[in-house]
Amino acid sequence: MSRWNDAPGPRRADRLALVLMAATALAFATFSASRPAEAAPPQDQVLVPVGGSALGGLTTNPALSPLFSVNTHDYVIRCGVGLNVVSLHLIAATGTIQAGGQSGATVDLSVNLGEGQAAVVGSSANQYWIRCLPHDFPVLQIANQHSPPPGWYLTGNITSSTTGPASGLYAMILDNNGTPVWYQAAPGGAINVEQLPGNNIAWIPSVGPGLGSDPNGAFGLYNLDSQTTSSVRAPLPPTDPHELLQLANGNRMLIGSPAPIGQAFVDCVLQEVNPQGGLVWSWKASDHISLTESTRAQPVNYNGRQVQDVYHCNSIDVDQTTGNVLLSVRHTDAVYLINKVSKNVIWKMGGNTTREAGAVYLNIVNPADRFYAQHDARFRPNGDISLYDDHSQQATGNARGVEYAINPGAGTATLNFSYQNGPISNATGSFRRNAVGTDNIVGWGIRGGSGFDEFDATGGTAQGLLMTMRFPNGESEYRVVKVDPSALDVNLLRSTAGLPRPVSPSTLWQPLGGVLTSRPAAASWSPDRLDAFVRGSDQQTWHIWSSNGQWSGWEPLGGSLTSGPGVASWSAGRLDVFVRGSDQQLWHQWFDGNHWSGWEPLGGVLASSPSAASWSGGRLDVVVEGSDQQVWHRWFDGNQWNGWEPLGGQTNADPAVASWSAGRLDIFVRNLDGTLGHRFYEGQWSPWEWFAGSLTSGPSATSAFSGQLDVVGGGVSGVPQRFEYSSGWRNWQSLGGATTQTPAATRRDSLNEDVFVTGTDGQLYHTALSSAPGFGAATRQQAAPSRQAAPSQSDAGRL
Repeated sequence: MSRWNDAPGPRRADRLALVLMAATALAFATFSASRPAEAAPPQDQVLVPVGGSALGGLTTNPALSPLFSVNTHDYVIRCGVGLNVVSLHLIAATGTIQAGGQSGATVDLSVNLGEGQAAVVGSSANQYWIRCLPHDFPVLQIANQHSPPPGWYLTGNITSSTTGPASGLYAMILDNNGTPVWYQAAPGGAINVEQLPGNNIAWIPSVGPGLGSDPNGAFGLYNLDSQTTSSVRAPLPPTDPHELLQLANGNRMLIGSPAPIGQAFVDCVLQEVNPQGGLVWSWKASDHISLTESTRAQPVNYNGRQVQDVYHCNSIDVDQTTGNVLLSVRHTDAVYLINKVSKNVIWKMGGNTTREAGAVYLNIVNPADRFYAQHDARFRPNGDISLYDDHSQQATGNARGVEYAINPGAGTATLNFSYQNGPISNATGSFRRNAVGTDNIVGWGIRGGSGFDEFDATGGTAQGLLMTMRFPNGESEYRVVKVDPSALDVNLLRSTAGLPRPVSPSTLWQPLGGVLTSRPAAASWSPDRLDAFVRGSDQQTWHIWSSNGQWSGWEPLGGSLTSGPGVASWSAGRLDVFVRGSDQQLWHQWFDGNHWSGWEPLGGVLASSPSAASWSGGRLDVVVEGSDQQVWHRWFDGNQWNGWEPLGGQTNADPAVASWSAGRLDIFVRNLDGTLGHRFYEGQWSPWEWFAGSLTSGPSATSAFSGQLDVVGGGVSGVPQRFEYSSGWRNWQSLGGATTQTPAATRRDSLNEDVFVTGTDGQLYHTALSSAPGFGAATRQQAAPSRQAAPSQSDAGRL
């Protein structure tokens, strides 16, 4: 038989093989009705399977947006901080449906969702996604919906709300119902949200006073496939936020806005950049546009210096045939066509008549047709030019989307399309049209009533409006871009919405040596005492303890284990250890303060490691997984052993039990689908409630005082996660590291929790946690208790 360690004390390792890392926190959510049928939910979603008839109706509280339709599959609700109780009222199309263990023409369920989570309701073939939007997500007001063509709307808010609670800044992708199917927090604002090849979503925060002045400013590219972010910046800095244009040759075009020391104005430098970030081509405005062309120069604070913003270049487009560049320059009220090869200006439209030698001036004859402080100038397939006319600082007129037919030979530009709706815009905005003009979108930029209008070829008449979106609380946007529905994968958008979630710092894990072949178990009988038990490579029980912070060597306790141990302490100096023996029954050994007892058989046919708790002196409760995959319970009342008692549930991992006071038990299991199940005893057993997530191990549970619980389990990639209840369930906290076994948790007192895991190198690792507030406590929904069968002895005492 192999020995644990021939030398006294534990084997120490020079390296920490339990890799420390931050990990995405487990999702958290609960069902308060009977458990739905098993399924395999995605990692961050709560699956609500619906069987029987097709789903014909669905209402929620908080309210669903948009209203339910069987042909609409993405919805949102507005959520608060932490956990949110969401009531679902499911209606069968015909006959009956089954959900949450209920059956009927209607079914009512309650689901607890964390901010950013989604409930996925329905069958695998017909799912409805209900996203719990973050508490600070901007309010979107969707109206005038008349079946806009399918597609995705890329936008975001660049300012917070001006009324009501302050909203956060978010990049977002909406479907053609105006529903945010994807979003991500965008500190500094989501300026110029664009889709780039390779499933990248790009935007840039504010990097200066309306233009780029931060020498480190860059566009962030969020990759939907990997959930990682890269950056693109101007080789000739600083990077300006107004444009990041993907070119057909794989390069990108963007703008730099330098103001070197000694120069009294901010320049504008167009730059073509290859995929490696190298400069391919550049063009400087001051070489071709005279300062006298500036019609609305503004003083700006540029890194502590007062300089003049004379150009303010704000959009680029490239002619796919000639390669020539279309440039919008806000502070000259003009649009320029630039010869890509010679770099000379070919023509200038708008503004004053001053221009580079040889350039044609395109005159807009009718004063009412002229544009001011424009944005988003684009080539049209028919040779026209479209743009967004902010009409800033004009006494009359409105912001609008416009299109001009240009005639360089005649030196004219003629307005042939205009759509306006409301006041002027102070800045930003966009106007995009499809190739044939049947789908048009105006983004209103910075003004009251910011948002967008989408309309058909009739020019936005009452009959022609397809959809409007507004920020009713005063947020503003930069631009709105619509892409083809095939350009983005809806499932990828759903699964990455709001990611990455916030995670806690990695935890410092202390190696304690050993060669473990099981999960550990741990108990504490006083604030300065810890005891841990494991199965060694020789299949016997091994024990290590800490007294006043000093760890002992390893102590063998014998036995022939086929599982990890469980342990409880009912008083100082008392330890009770439970294991599954080679005969699959439960065995018990105890320490009375002076000596270890022999092993005592307690029957049963176990399919897991046992877990134990004590609510008072002389009381022990043990739970296990039985051969039928349900939870079984046996208890010692101070005089004799009672049970076994079946508690239901369905698990394939080690269950957990904890007690926060006399007469109270809390049991946790990993369900077959990786979710977390919970029921409690206070004179009678409650129904099961269910917490969604992706547990990769069984849970461990502990408590130090009434009303407090700690649950620890392996999460995604085996990273230990902590779930705490104290006046409400708190967000899952990542503990870092990795383990393939069920962790062990115990509390020494009300402030300190200790967690033990089996490391990837087979050693025992320990970390000490505190219960400092800060994980976003939220009110917990309690399921109403229901009386279960009284404890009884099953046939021959077997499980």
